[in-house]
Amino acid sequence: MSLTYPREMPEFGANAISFEPQQVDYMSPETGGRIGAVAAGFPLWRMRISLTNMGERDADQWRAFVATLRGSRRAFLAHDLNRPRPRFPEGGAFSPVAASWSQAINADGDAVLSLGGLLPGMPLWFGDYIGFRWDAPGAPGGSMARKALVRVVEGVTASGGGNAVVTVEPPVPNIVPADAQAYFTKPQCLMRVVSAQLGEQVPGGYTAQGGAIEAVQDLLP
Repeated sequence: MSLTYPREMPEFGANAISFEPQQVDYMSPETGGRIGAVAAGFPLWRMRISLTNMGERDADQWRAFVATLRGSRRAFLAHDLNRPRPRFPEGGAFSPVAASWSQAINADGDAVLSLGGLLPGMPLWFGDYIGFRWDAPGAPGGSMARKALVRVVEGVTASGGGNAVVTVEPPVPNIVPADAQAYFTKPQCLMRVVSAQLGEQVPGGYTAQGGAIEAVQDLLP
């Protein structure tokens, strides 16, 4: 059996996780005392996972996963383990995908998503993720290999017709095509390892210290 790339990140053994957009800005004080700021590139998601002490079987899987990534040479699929689905779907039901979506930038510069085809009354809460996936012609990695990710920054509820308008951060990247699928089940993005430190193992395979992995988004067109 051969491995499939990009690989799925293991979903066990995490003691804590940080999953936040990394914004790089240049600040420029003006003569009048005001502060100007210019963004350096598009915001990218950055993840840090602290691993707990694990038994032999779980530790072996993490070590194998990290080894196959070959440092930062291979991308993998990552998501926020704290929010694999919307937090408050009524009755546990929610739309796995939206039938339609579009983005507009309002007068304040905020990204506002219009979503259609949701379950009537489906809530979206602060911190819920909306993923976007699409295929690029000739791109390796299988169906829907390209990924992007945004996070909801206000609470809204879909109308009786299944429509919702919600503000998100960061904005949907310009490289995301209009026919990309917006989805809510384990929204992911492609990431590459920045650093990986796995814990030492005592005789018998048990990890004495869990270790930590840091990764940053790889936003492919």
